[in-house]
Amino acid sequence: MGVIELLAMLFGFVELAFPKSSGKWSDPLGSIRFAVATLMIVFPVYIWAARFIVRDLAANPDKVNLWTCRCPFYLTIFLGAVTLIVDLIWLFYYLLEDQLAAPFLLKVATALIVIAAVLFYYFAEIGQSPLDFSSTARKFAYPAAFLVAVCVAAGFIVSGPPMHQRFVRYDDARVADLKILQERILSYWHIKKALPDDITAVDNASRASRLPKDPSTGTLYEYYTVSAHSFYLCANFRTKSPTVSTWEGGYVYGWSWEHDSGRSCYQRDVDSLPTGPSPQS
Repeated sequence: MGVIELLAMLFGFVELAFPKSSGKWSDPLGSIRFAVATLMIVFPVYIWAARFIVRDLAANPDKVNLWTCRCPFYLTIFLGAVTLIVDLIWLFYYLLEDQLAAPFLLKVATALIVIAAVLFYYFAEIGQSPLDFSSTARKFAYPAAFLVAVCVAAGFIVSGPPMHQRFVRYDDARVADLKILQERILSYWHIKKALPDDITAVDNASRASRLPKDPSTGTLYEYYTVSAHSFYLCANFRTKSPTVSTWEGGYVYGWSWEHDSGRSCYQRDVDSLPTGPSPQS
């Protein structure tokens, strides 16, 4: 599990470095945060358990032949070998498709290096006598602990502190609220053939739930018209939105919802607002 989350974190770093390589629903920051949480708990527990087992085997060499000791080694080697094979299959597949790109190559190289290091360690463990387990494990434990510590620290830096994540969630809620308001204004326009004078008129004309409010201040969002067919929706954000390529919420129905930290306004024209989803350009 720790190896999987370490790879997920490293893949997240690659996706952040190459935003256009991210999938439609990719969330590299979320993957990094979950990997950080997992490694902070799982890796120390693994080191403690491995140290306990190694000392026990050194004190009781007869236990080495028990299936409970051998099975995890062979299972790990088997899973690692399967992962390497699948990794190479995908590498050659994309090579034949002529779709090799830097992000994909970096992910393949990362997986190969990490899995190869794990396999090398377990092969070395199997080939050692019980009395040599401690020295072998120590040689691998220190570099592994250093690598994990560096990755966890980098994950903290990239994903930001917990307070920052709260601000991000609030800003996501603000964007979602503005989308709702835009749809309500569009519905009002279809019914009244005119824009509402103020945002409360949308609430009075709608049978839907109450108007959304800012999740932090509890106030209504800013709305004003600039012409008979054009209006602005505004909100005060605490963070800058991610790039559109890594954040599907950036564009909805072809309209941008990107924002900087602070007050951001979005101009909309009812004549160009679509009535439903359309393919993104």
